[in-house]
Amino acid sequence: RVFSPVNKLTKVTEEIINQYRKFPKESGNIQEALTSSIQEAHEALKQAAGKDNELARMGTTVLAAVIRDGRIHLANIGDCRAYLFHDGRFLQITEDHSRVEEMIRSGIISRKESKNINKNILTRSINVSTEMAPIDFFTRDFQQKDVLLLCSDGLWKQVPPNLIARILSTHLPENTVQKLVDPETAGDPMTG
Repeated sequence: RVFSPVNKLTKVTEEIINQYRKFPKESGNIQEALTSSIQEAHEALKQAAGKDNELARMGTTVLAAVIRDGRIHLANIGDCRAYLFHDGRFLQITEDHSRVEEMIRSGIISRKESKNINKNILTRSINVSTEMAPIDFFTRDFQQKDVLLLCSDGLWKQVPPNLIARILSTHLPENTVQKLVDPETAGDPMTG
């Protein structure tokens, strides 16, 4: 039998979306809706792990975004990132929940010193062996010409922030994802 962790984690994403859609829109409390949705997905993951030993050590990060009434609402657990490109400025909105980033924030090490440390140790995630991790929430204004990028460490660890910003600012939206995945072809915004 073939085991695909990606398929199992896709179910977590689907669960968050399905739970969010069940939340009454008239409540207007997006943070409460996202919290409830993520908690339900966490419980579903724990139940699935109880039935399938291959899931016993599985975990995932969560970054969810809702754009409503000119505002971005973000919920974050782990090291996925949300970036906002606004008025020519490229801003990281979320904070990573990794041992290295927490050491940098607390002043134990510098960003330069962090280059030699394993960055893959998460301090928060959704997994089957723990209680629900605290969720960070962020809210920002969002204008029509702004660009919101949600990405995993698979992108931000490989593509430098200045190159991500350049790609977001110079490429048509339909070409942006391909350019971020393959920045070598990011030369001409109209043809490449």
